[in-house]
Amino acid sequence: MSAPIGGDEMRAHVEALRNNIHRVDDVADEIMASQLRGHKAIGQWRGRRGRQKFEVTGHRKLSPGAAENPSIRDAIDHARLQKRTVAEPNWMKRRGFDYAHSNLADRRALPYRAEGYDLSGVHALDSQADRARIRASLEAASMGEPGACVVLIDPGVARVIPGYPLRLWEGELEPCAVTFPVPHGYTGLRIAAQVVHRYASRCRWCDTNGATPSEGLVVSAGSTAYVFPTCRSCHDDLESFFDPAASPLDFVSNDGEQHAMGWPADWWF
Repeated sequence: MSAPIGGDEMRAHVEALRNNIHRVDDVADEIMASQLRGHKAIGQWRGRRGRQKFEVTGHRKLSPGAAENPSIRDAIDHARLQKRTVAEPNWMKRRGFDYAHSNLADRRALPYRAEGYDLSGVHALDSQADRARIRASLEAASMGEPGACVVLIDPGVARVIPGYPLRLWEGELEPCAVTFPVPHGYTGLRIAAQVVHRYASRCRWCDTNGATPSEGLVVSAGSTAYVFPTCRSCHDDLESFFDPAASPLDFVSNDGEQHAMGWPADWWF
């Protein structure tokens, strides 16, 4: 578990990633840039039909204006007060937060298989540098407050203890909160989709027990995105607060489709 550090200490930590002749450090730049950008990639397709490639031109925030809804605003305020653990790099890697599951693989949707695909060890021949940057960015985040990160609020998420993930289920628990850094090659939206698929166990908004949340509401708050598992009925209730033609809410699905299609890149799904 990593203890959060303040803004001044974070800047000092980032500067320590650079050498004494001020060589540009890609990982340090990644952390600082993530403080400013959003959690969803935006861009455009380029190239000839059949050989198109998605070019990322920027990022946007998720669920802008969501806090106008009092229920969501209260949930964010409560989430900010939760004690959080930070997922350890090796723990994340063992659970599939790696090159193969990132956008860097640029994988199109594979034929649907309900059991999904084993992507462990899958990587392109020229991916060594990207894989190294993923590891480095996760390790840098674990040394202090991460740059862009996703916080899952759910009692089913493992409380992370270094080297020993532990799932606490005894008695009535307040929603657990675990911070997942957004490493190189990922977006906050992609991390949110993965953590909802792996750990969502209870709707944040109602007392329905035993039902798997069908979605996760993802709300940007600065460089942090909060994820609140949501059932279908509560999705409709949250949306009803806004103009149905212009709802600001962003959800990730928890129907297993992305897993069943081999975790294609965000823009292919």
